[in-house]
Amino acid sequence: MANPPKILVDRNNAVFIMFEGQTLPFASDNTHIALEENLAQLKRKEITREQFLEKMEILLRNDDGVVSKNNLDKLSKELKVPVTSNTTETADIKDRSKSCCFLNSIMETVYFGGGFISPSAEGKANAYMTSSVGFTLNFYKSITSKKPVSFGINYGADYYSSNRDQLPTLPSSYAIIGQTSTNVMMINEPINQRTFRFALGPQVNFNVNKCFTLSTILQAGYSNNTQKGFRVVQTSTIFTSIPLTRSYTMLSTGDTKTEGVGFYPKLRLVYKVKNWGLWAEGNYNIDPSISTSVSTYKPRDGAVAGQYTVDDMDNGTTTNVKKKVKNNSAGLSIGISFSCKK
Repeated sequence: MANPPKILVDRNNAVFIMFEGQTLPFASDNTHIALEENLAQLKRKEITREQFLEKMEILLRNDDGVVSKNNLDKLSKELKVPVTSNTTETADIKDRSKSCCFLNSIMETVYFGGGFISPSAEGKANAYMTSSVGFTLNFYKSITSKKPVSFGINYGADYYSSNRDQLPTLPSSYAIIGQTSTNVMMINEPINQRTFRFALGPQVNFNVNKCFTLSTILQAGYSNNTQKGFRVVQTSTIFTSIPLTRSYTMLSTGDTKTEGVGFYPKLRLVYKVKNWGLWAEGNYNIDPSISTSVSTYKPRDGAVAGQYTVDDMDNGTTTNVKKKVKNNSAGLSIGISFSCKK
């Protein structure tokens, strides 16, 4: 036989019902009065059903649970159980209730996941950008809703990094007269590219059915992109009366750090199971342009049959070119979501 329910009251006269292992806050006198008023307005068609539900959601979210002694006695009589004053237990319940209320005040859904972004052809060719992997964490707070559409604010942060070589294919070495061996290698940092963003913007949700929601998001915010420079070095051993070893920096770039405002449109599909969900999205990222500095080396003119002398190599010239490159990219992300809204 099931245990009877318990009525718990804290020092502020907030009431909780404990039954079968669950503890639920009891609606306050003010909420009951407001419920009757809103029902009357709904019957008179002064408000729509959606407006009624929205009002009740706000009431319940901010309800203090305070019940008068008269109504508390009526509740005890109806349930046929005494009222229990348990300050320790109710304080713990109240703390959880406040935490939940606080979370609902700043967000309704949290999204966490990971993915990758791939730079545009211009970014790859002129700024030596590479595909990056990372994670994203963002939150959604509803402002208004009218089924099947809801509107709110999405805010959060992204972090991406890359350890890929900035040059997929190394340049060919210069042929030197008398060389016995040559090697071309890239010298760079293990993690050579990092991107951090914090952005916010509107999110519109289209509830396709009970399980699927399609969301369009347009964020704007702070973007920080850093790149470590790299060098491509040719090392050759040349046979003369005394064997020589020479190293020449064929290509080099400097470190860059770019900050500014970026724009991030996203299209997200969520599959929901109760409060949890699985989501996938496509995104396009418009980050601030990158100022690049690229130095290239060229031997002195004088090649014979495509081969240079050591003197030609030692007296070559290095040209530095600076330019601004658009930093746009496209990406895909997947993850999980949790809704605090019941």
